[in-house]
Amino acid sequence: MPPAAASDPPKIDAAAQLQATAADALHATTEPEYHNELLRGRVGWLAEELKARFQITSVPEVAEHTLALLTVDGRLVPVVENLRGRAFRKDPRLREMDLEILARRYEQQPFVQVVKIFEVSGKQRYEIDYWCDVCAIIMYEYGPCACCQDQNRLRKQLVTPATSSQE
Repeated sequence: MPPAAASDPPKIDAAAQLQATAADALHATTEPEYHNELLRGRVGWLAEELKARFQITSVPEVAEHTLALLTVDGRLVPVVENLRGRAFRKDPRLREMDLEILARRYEQQPFVQVVKIFEVSGKQRYEIDYWCDVCAIIMYEYGPCACCQDQNRLRKQLVTPATSSQE
């Protein structure tokens, strides 16, 4: 084989080129695409829901590991445990409510990010957050106030009448 001329570009095999393209896609700096959607249902533990619905058992240490929304149409949607999502872990009252969740869903991802939480009670819809009566500030999870360290309280504010999927 004759030596490569100084002006010839180095040859890259197809597998190496494909691997480089995949690595570039993983490290792309473009903003990931998402959309917001309103989901209705109840939040619970994913392992518990998998066992109840599909008889899929998990190891005991994951019993209270991942939260999921069981939607009114029967889907299980895992919930990202950021500041808003962690509220379901810290306050069991939220896991007993019929909810509408404004969620951010990223393309090709099963998890949703909670943006807002609404309780649906009868024909009423209430926005859920936590409130410090001392400092008059909003928080997004149950616990001590970020300012005065006094205990905050669950606050429900009437938003609009609920819309029923059966109507």
